[in-house]
Amino acid sequence: MRVPEEEHPNAINKLLEVLDATVSTELPIDVAIWDMTFLFGSDAVSESMDMYKPNLVPATRSSIEALERVNFDHTLPFEDPCVICLEDFSVDQMVIHLPCSHYYHEHCIVQSLEISHMCPLCRYPMPTLVEEVPPQPC
Repeated sequence: MRVPEEEHPNAINKLLEVLDATVSTELPIDVAIWDMTFLFGSDAVSESMDMYKPNLVPATRSSIEALERVNFDHTLPFEDPCVICLEDFSVDQMVIHLPCSHYYHEHCIVQSLEISHMCPLCRYPMPTLVEEVPPQPC
């Protein structure tokens, strides 16, 4: 949500502090943030924080330009607001339909895909110029 990269560890620490204060430590909780998973309620948290490096790979310009653009109207199969800006869609506004079937305001999803190639809702991967490296086991 546009948090500067150097502030990511601080934001994650604050999130973990809130979880620690409100949740029983008897139950493990997985917290997924972009492309890194932190195990809460175990000694792995501090180890995960030390290794945290965001792996934000943008989608290709051609894949962004090829996305289906439609004018919003009430016949589209959704009523929720754009999950990026949390504003409602308005009639005749340009929206983008991702291959995973999620809809976003055009300017919202273009900015998002220029930073990360994944759908903000379901993590559907859009094409990238970087060869995908499989995640390393913890």
